[in-house]
Amino acid sequence: MRQYFLILCSLLLCSAPKTAEAQGPASHWFFGHQAGLHFQNGGAHPQFSGALSTLEGCAVSTDDAGNLQFYTNGVTIWDKSHHQMLNGMNLAGHQSASQSVTIVPRPNHPQQYWVFTAGDESGTGAIHYSEVNMSLNLGLGAVNKKNTFLISGMTERLTTIPHKNGTDYWVLTHKFNSNEFYAFRVNENGVYTTPVVSAIGTVDSSGQGYLKASLAGDRICMAYRSLDLYELYRFDRETGIVSFPITLPDLFYLSYGVEFSPDGSKLYLHSSRKEPSATSPGHPCRLFQVDLNAGSQSAIVNSITPIANIGVQYGGAFQLAPDGKIYVARPGALFLGIIQAPNAAGAACNYQDEGIYLGGKKSQFGLPNFPSSQILPHPYFTHEGTCETDSLVVAFHNTTAIDSIHWDFGEPASGIYNHAFGTKAVHRFLKSGTYKVSAVYFRGTYTDTLYEEITMLPQPVVDLGNDTSLCPSQVLTLHAHHPSTTTVSTSFLWNNQSQEPFLSTELPGIYWVEANNICGVARDTLIFSQLVPPTVDLGIDTTICENQHLWVDVTQTGTSYQWNDGWDRPDRWLCAGETYWIAVENRCGVARDTLEIHAVKAPMVDLGPDKTLCEGDEIALQALPNGGSSANTILWQDGSIGPLYLVQGPGVYIVQVESSFCTQKDTVLISYLAKPEIELGEDTTLCEGDLLVLHAHTDEATYLWQDGSMNPSYLVRESGRYAVTVSHFCGEIEDAIEVTYLKAPQVNLGRDTVICNLQPFLLDVSQSTPGSSFRWHDGINQPSRLVKAAGYYMIAVENECGIARDTLEVRTKPSLCECTLDIPNVFTPNDDGVNDHFAIDYPCYLSDYDLAIYDRWGKLLFKSGDPASTWDGTKSGKSCPSGIYYYVLSYRFSESYTQSVHRQLKGSLTLLR
Repeated sequence: MRQYFLILCSLLLCSAPKTAEAQGPASHWFFGHQAGLHFQNGGAHPQFSGALSTLEGCAVSTDDAGNLQFYTNGVTIWDKSHHQMLNGMNLAGHQSASQSVTIVPRPNHPQQYWVFTAGDESGTGAIHYSEVNMSLNLGLGAVNKKNTFLISGMTERLTTIPHKNGTDYWVLTHKFNSNEFYAFRVNENGVYTTPVVSAIGTVDSSGQGYLKASLAGDRICMAYRSLDLYELYRFDRETGIVSFPITLPDLFYLSYGVEFSPDGSKLYLHSSRKEPSATSPGHPCRLFQVDLNAGSQSAIVNSITPIANIGVQYGGAFQLAPDGKIYVARPGALFLGIIQAPNAAGAACNYQDEGIYLGGKKSQFGLPNFPSSQILPHPYFTHEGTCETDSLVVAFHNTTAIDSIHWDFGEPASGIYNHAFGTKAVHRFLKSGTYKVSAVYFRGTYTDTLYEEITMLPQPVVDLGNDTSLCPSQVLTLHAHHPSTTTVSTSFLWNNQSQEPFLSTELPGIYWVEANNICGVARDTLIFSQLVPPTVDLGIDTTICENQHLWVDVTQTGTSYQWNDGWDRPDRWLCAGETYWIAVENRCGVARDTLEIHAVKAPMVDLGPDKTLCEGDEIALQALPNGGSSANTILWQDGSIGPLYLVQGPGVYIVQVESSFCTQKDTVLISYLAKPEIELGEDTTLCEGDLLVLHAHTDEATYLWQDGSMNPSYLVRESGRYAVTVSHFCGEIEDAIEVTYLKAPQVNLGRDTVICNLQPFLLDVSQSTPGSSFRWHDGINQPSRLVKAAGYYMIAVENECGIARDTLEVRTKPSLCECTLDIPNVFTPNDDGVNDHFAIDYPCYLSDYDLAIYDRWGKLLFKSGDPASTWDGTKSGKSCPSGIYYYVLSYRFSESYTQSVHRQLKGSLTLLR
């Protein structure tokens, strides 16, 4: 059940009392003849102030902090002062009913409870409920609505199971002389009077015995006292439906008490003492354990183990306690028995018959009837760490019977570090903020989540901004507060000893401030300087070549720029034949200047585009189209002059033409291509499975292979002729290669042979891979040979792709002349690795083999002509049922190499699952 009471502020959680361990809603017990227990500080202690005296049923209400509220035997309610509660008499229960009463908290109403009561085992017993309000009678509580009728004809059983939604409850009972369970839903609005009815299991003509649920609420077990049996069921906490009954075997006498271990893996039962008779050897009162994790229904039944003897005549109730132990009622005794380690298997559970002394008070049959969610103390967690630089330390408390704890720190960005396991964990957050920290804990199959929003405070942050400048007489205001730390109390100290969160000044200088809060100290510094009005000078008007540009840069600190054509940067290229002006502005003013640029016509220089030539070609470059002007000076990259230049090799060629105001350059790249060459290699032989990549790559070429593919490479996988034509700017070339693939040799001499009388026979492997050599163990290099003697025959077959070997053993055995088969009469195809197939063991070579298997109606299920084949008990992929099946088998075996015998056998086999 989700524990919403744990959503508290961090201060409350951090200050949770350490003494709360092992306390909670089930920490006070009153039962038997004025007997009582108080669970605190991890142990159980007798208490003697209880007024309750009852033979069987009782219930106690304790708040989450472990404070007693009231208790009852189903007839009378006593308050925490051990006096009868106001209007708390004459409830409709019966104190000699097994579970005469159960107390259900009203969801979302912490001061209100419903007390459900049951009658006795007569079969006329009715279920009623009354309402208790603890806010009445000065906090002692009062019954303000009593004995509201719910249903009649019920047994003595009542148990309470939490609903799957974490807030509601189910009150579960059973009808007398019926197999019907009745589940009534209870929520904050009241009791649903229409039950969920499950008709399942044994008809209950007993009416007595306990009905208990596991802590997880997913399993229930019911004792049928006069029927001497127990039944185990599944319970659906969402729908209230009871299902999957398991009837435990006839091992018990006067079945009564039942309880689950905290992790839900074990079930505890008892059998009362039975005196010997003519039909029974008798036995003492005994304690039994059932392993609920044994597996199948039959495995669970077979796991029932007697653990110990109980030193009284009759077995009483079992009850799991807040300390994780199970207490055992011993009727008429001054002690309760204790199962010290109920999760442990067998005798390791450590039952102590006189486990705790009741201080002179007596146990009877019953123990308090608690909702399964209230038995163990409510867990909670605390945390330490406040600032973003701290490591958050979380600690989980009240861990009795808890198997594991999974932490989620609510910070997915931290990756794998967002999760941790165990009762304590440490996490370092990446940044400050509020995080939803949760802890998921597991008790067997039961799970729940606790969570809290935790705020990690930021360190102080100070940001005075960038260094800045102002015009003379302007005032600068600096702010020390930062938005990320405004929620944290912070103090400030400026370099002039001011402690205000801001500072105003018009004096240039260096200013710093310190910010101090609970998480540390931060400091920032700013340099404040004064601006001067802007100036600008583009220089004198000038003349340049018409295709040249003039670079200007008028950069100044803290200014903006505006040119006549919209350009807004201080540096740029200026074009010939244009007039430019610029306005330079800062916070202290504007400055302007103008520049006129005159243009002179440039000579035409054009070497043309980059060119690619073939080896041996030449080309003449002309610097000036149409001859140009003789007044120009022409200079090539190698120092030569003149308008023409003869190119005979690759390279970058540059010409510069100079006139009075202008210098023009042009560049051309001349590349040479080599004529294509390819070499696919010599004809070759490869082994089967090898790959050969043929490469025909040549720059600036296209490719055409024998199959029309056009890639520069070709992957060879099989024998054949491979040819490629390479087409290139400078020519075309062809090449071809023949590739042959060989298979690796293989050889198989067959199965080892055992026969009754040896006659010569031929071993022949001439069909192995062609082109191979053969060598037998005795040096013979022919592919076949005549076997004339018993022994081992080994051959090696080899070619350039590998070697293969095989060995055949030939033995003689005169006893095989009868060839007796071993045919099983039963097999168990249950996938346990033992006897999973119907297989025939044959000691000799069989021929003309024919096996057929039929069902009892003559339908063919399996047929095989291979003696080594087996039947797995299926037909067309579906499992055949357990039962008797029939086979017909015919075969032939050799008495010698010249004589054979035919046999036909018929019989039956049994299939068991």
